[in-house]
Amino acid sequence: MCERPLTERLYLIVRPADEEHGYTPEGALHPECFAYTKDECPVLNGTTRRYRDRSVLATHPAFRPCGDSSCPYPDKILPGADQAARLGQLVDRYEAWMIALDSYQLVLDNDDPTVPLGIALDVPILRRRLLREAALPEKAEALLAALRDLLGLQP
Repeated sequence: MCERPLTERLYLIVRPADEEHGYTPEGALHPECFAYTKDECPVLNGTTRRYRDRSVLATHPAFRPCGDSSCPYPDKILPGADQAARLGQLVDRYEAWMIALDSYQLVLDNDDPTVPLGIALDVPILRRRLLREAALPEKAEALLAALRDLLGLQP
């Protein structure tokens, strides 16, 4: 994220789907960069319930077609399958895993080994921390709030 070389300890941002695939597509973070990211990212800090409904990379920054043939934004850059599947969906559960730098290993695409898919998750985890639970549908949230209120529990 900050372009500085990774150091002895680093954080990975991990969803359940990433664990199933065996890698996370998110970049590794220094502890300082992780602290900033978890506080500022609306997905990680819990201020949003849904992923955005369109890919930032799939549209022109001005949200209009571009007539410039050298422009990289029109419809030339498309979201990956994982990102496309999340568009507009409820946000997943997220964890932060601290790992040692010597456990950092890229996972490459089997069809094209020049393409990295992400960072391997079959590594020793030094610290595991819940960042946020998965967002529930609005009706389920309302039912849970009513149940908490009925039982006199804090949210």
